[in-house]
Amino acid sequence: MKNFRFRAQPALDLRIQQDDVAQKAAADAETRRNSARDARDAAERAIAETLLRANADVARNPADVTMRTWYRNWIVSQRQDLARRERELDVREAELRDARRAAIVTRRKRRALERFRERRLHAHEHEERREETRALDELGTLRFALRSRGGHT
Repeated sequence: MKNFRFRAQPALDLRIQQDDVAQKAAADAETRRNSARDARDAAERAIAETLLRANADVARNPADVTMRTWYRNWIVSQRQDLARRERELDVREAELRDARRAAIVTRRKRRALERFRERRLHAHEHEERREETRALDELGTLRFALRSRGGHT
């Protein structure tokens, strides 16, 4: 019997390639999301540190209006930066969700073709065993026929 040949192998190879690309895109999106989350966390820490420093400086010199104004403007700037980083994080999380969905779809398509290939391989192996059994049965029948005619095997 012929060797097993999966005719849809080029399609399976393409699905494997697409799945690999989708998995890499999801991993890259997760990396970008993690970076955005780290930047947001750093901005939150910076605001907290600035507030502590401002409170300490104002407590030391409560009459300095210039320092209070400077800290207020600085904190407003940092809060705007935090808001920008939170929006960036939201965008990155949406990208990650989309990338994961795409990766799931490509993985399902790949697995469907892999299961089809496995079924075809099992069917091929089953047919091979049937042909081998048929050939052995035929050989046994010929041996029996030769013995019953008085021939030697």
